[in-house]
Amino acid sequence: MSSAELRRPGSARQQWAFATERRAQAAGAATAAAIVLLGWPQAGPAAAAWALLIGVLTAHLAHQTARRP
Repeated sequence: MSSAELRRPGSARQQWAFATERRAQAAGAATAAAIVLLGWPQAGPAAAAWALLIGVLTAHLAHQTARRP
């Protein structure tokens, strides 16, 4: 359990809420697909690992910007 979760119960749930939001999932999947398609000729299978990381970060950012007023 993280120290932030101990201080504010439910904060981890808020941070991981992007995993269930459709808009964030779509943004992450589209970005990951683009990275794989563009990066595969250059990096091979490593492009898939980078695409996963970048897709998750993009989904998290899309969720954060959607929550702002």
